[in-house]
Amino acid sequence: MAPPKSSSGKGESGTPGTPSGNTINLMTLNIPQLQQLKAQVEQELNFYQEAIISLKEVQIKMQESGHCVKSLTTNNSEMLVPVTESMFVHGEVEDTENVLIDIGTGYYIEKTIEEAVDYFKRKVEFLGTQIEKVQLVGREKSGIRGAIMDVLEGKMQSHMAAKQQQLKAPATAQS
Repeated sequence: MAPPKSSSGKGESGTPGTPSGNTINLMTLNIPQLQQLKAQVEQELNFYQEAIISLKEVQIKMQESGHCVKSLTTNNSEMLVPVTESMFVHGEVEDTENVLIDIGTGYYIEKTIEEAVDYFKRKVEFLGTQIEKVQLVGREKSGIRGAIMDVLEGKMQSHMAAKQQQLKAPATAQS
């Protein structure tokens, strides 16, 4: 899933959060353009927030898997095996030295307990660095949104002041 396309000129170099050198002077945009740009940046910000949530969920699952593998010993070879989400049966682990790990898309690898613990530890660390990267981009997008909102608010106040001046001008001309 890729982030929405940006017309803000930021982050278009292929690396998320890295400016491509193209910038837009917000002061040159009119109110509808600023509103459209704000909506687009908010959409991108929502995408990054959802990505962070998804990455954290996967990270928690990896941590739980690591803890479960650590708790597997030769002494506790009996366990409950899930048949469905709400139904379990008693089972016994025959090989407490090796485990099969789902590495995605239907592929499994066999590892020793120590290798499995190390695998899950590395996955948790990798996901942590990915979360940090996405958070950095999110903070940048949030700053961009703030700048757009500041300029938009200023332009709207100027627009309202100009309208009030127009309403006052004909009234004073008639007196």
